[in-house]
This record gives sequence, C-alpha cells and structure tokens, in this order.
Amino acid sequence: MDFIKDAQIIIPVLSRLNMTVYENEKKDILDDFEKRSCFMPDMQPLYTADGLLDFFSKRGADKIYAVTDGLGVHCVILAAGSKWIILGPFVVSTWRASEAKRVLSHIGAKDNTFLPFQNYYCSLPMIADEYAIRIATVLLDNTVDNPPQEVEYLDFGGQQPEDISTKIYESYDELSVVEHRYRLEAQLMDAVRQGQTAQALRIFSDICAWSRGLKFYSDGMKDQIAGVCIIRTLVRHATLQSGLAPVLVDALSQEYAQKMHVMTDSEQLTELTRQYIAAFCAAVRENRKKGKSPQVRRAIQYIEVHLSDPLSVDGLCAAVGVSRQGFVRLFKIETGLTIKQYIAKARCERAKELLINKQILIRDIAGYVGYEDTNYFTRIFKSVIGISPQKYKEKYTFK
Repeated sequence: MDFIKDAQIIIPVLSRLNMTVYENEKKDILDDFEKRSCFMPDMQPLYTADGLLDFFSKRGADKIYAVTDGLGVHCVILAAGSKWIILGPFVVSTWRASEAKRVLSHIGAKDNTFLPFQNYYCSLPMIADEYAIRIATVLLDNTVDNPPQEVEYLDFGGQQPEDISTKIYESYDELSVVEHRYRLEAQLMDAVRQGQTAQALRIFSDICAWSRGLKFYSDGMKDQIAGVCIIRTLVRHATLQSGLAPVLVDALSQEYAQKMHVMTDSEQLTELTRQYIAAFCAAVRENRKKGKSPQVRRAIQYIEVHLSDPLSVDGLCAAVGVSRQGFVRLFKIETGLTIKQYIAKARCERAKELLINKQILIRDIAGYVGYEDTNYFTRIFKSVIGISPQKYKEKYTFK
C-alpha cells in the first residue's frame, strides 16, 4: 500500500485541500501546479515551478514549512523521503473586499485585477494553518521513521515588484470569461426550452471545454459536482419555462441528483449530466406533442406523479394553480374524459404494468395505484379495461 498515493485521493475529498507530490525531478508536475495555483507569478514566486525548485534546494526534511505569500494565500510544504509534498494553496479567512483592495493597492496593482483576484481567492479552500499542519504530521508519521516535530512559519509578503498588473490581467481576463460563461448558459437554457437535445448537448460540451481551460477551475470532485448542480438548476428552470409541470420537473431532477452525488469519477459525472440534459429535452418535446393547454398538461403530469396519493378534483386544481370553474370543462374538452375518469384510467394503465409480474399481489398493486379497497379497485379496473385484474393477470403474466 502506498500511503501517499492513497492520501492524494482522500485528502482533497475530505478537506478540498489539494495535495501535490513532486519526485524524480518531474518538473511537469510543478508546471501544472503553477498553472493551476499561481495567480501573480511576481508576487507569488513560491508558486511557480522555478520558485518551488529553488525552495526545495535550500531547505531540508527536518521541518514542516507553513508559508504565507504577499496575497494572503497559504500553503504547507514538507519532505517525505525523496518526495516533496505541497498542501494547498488555501486561505485562512473569508473574502473581504476592503482587505483585497488594500493588498492590491499595496503592491501597485490596477483596478482591473480586482475581479480576477476575487475569483482566484474564492476558489481556494478556507482552512486553518493548524489543520493543514496536522495533515502534514499524519503524512510524515506514516511515511518516515523520524518525522520532524518543528514547524517553520515563512512570510513571503515583503516582496513588492514595480509593475505586475499587466501580467496578471493578460494571464486571466476575468471579465471576458464571465461574459462567455453566461452566454453559454443562456444558450443552454434556450436549447432545453425548445427541447433541442443535440444543440443542448453541444453547448454543454462547450461549457465543459470552457471549464477545462479556466485557470483556477478545480479538478476536485466536490467542485465538479458543484458545477454540475449549476447546470442542473439551469436545465430545471428552462424546462419549467417551457411549460413542464413543477412536480414532474422535480421528480426527474431528484432522480439524477441522487446519482450525481455518489459519483467518484469525472467522466461518469459528465456522461450522467448529458443523460440528464437529454432526458429533460425529451420531456419538453413529449409535453409539446400532446397538443393540450399548459394547464391541462400540468394537471396530467401531476396525476402521473401522484397516482398513489389521494386525488380529488379540488386538490388537483389547487396543485395546478387554476380555479375549478372552467377548468373541469376545459379538461373534458381536451382529453375526452372527466378528471375522475382520467385518474381512473391512468391508475388502471399503471396497474396493467404491474399485473404481468406474477410475484406482485393484486392487493399490493391496488394500494400502489391509490386504491386501499381491493374490491373497489377490481370494480374500477373491470369497468375501464373490460376484464378483472385477476383475469388480466392470468392472461398476461410472465410464465
């Protein structure tokens, strides 16, 4: 068992604290760390690949190093045998605009760095130095024979380069990134409202590509799931705007939400999100095919979701948000059935799906589709389908 490899998986999941392991002179690991973690190379020399190599060459394995830079960003560095481990970066306090402006003005940065800096700062996990140091201690206790007991606190905040604002802003144009993100999200919602599956999935792929190219977008599963939750919310709102009943939207959304929050693989999460978008687009298209008014469509969707519950005309009207007067007549005109007849038919159609399974008892099926009295269910089923539930079961059950 490789304790450090296991820790690289577990620590980010439990704490959101990134753990970078450098060994065997693999500079590409440090290059990737710089790309993901360094906002201002001139103000954060330690978070550059060259800066880290210089740090490693000048310090030994006899201490744990707790580092703070000029932007108030922290990390903990330690050596475990031939490996150097970086825990972070992280911050120890919540975002404060006034403090950020003070820091930026102190280093001579211009106003156009404020939003990029806010995005960077807020993307970092907030934990205490002591917590990161405890994690470092656990790592050392399980990997080296005589782990160091001393912690050295280092402050790199004294460096004040003359002009860094141009490099900052060119490396991360926050305003254009935000505008592009909202354009993509608006396009996604529009495609879902129209039920255009191919278009919606293409835009989702564009959003995924945008995320991968974003400098400070985390690869951790917690952040991935959070991003997917944003997509899920956008899709839900778009389908509601299309006329889909809230109860149906919620039922479909919860089904996928449950699956999403147990995902441990990024590719599986992306594929599940694609299925989610496609399912909602299909629901929008199916809803439009029915050729009924939005009120009647919502009523039908409510009935489909609540077949097992007590259903009444007044309760249905209240759930859909319409007055009984006029709606009862409208429902009969558009469906050819009264509301009670439609409910009975829908329950019997659902019962037919269950009756073909020989292991499910008729009394259980009756209760499942909303009839507590089995005899009453039998009378309703026979009047709607033409034969009794028992005879239907005998005729169609799987052998």
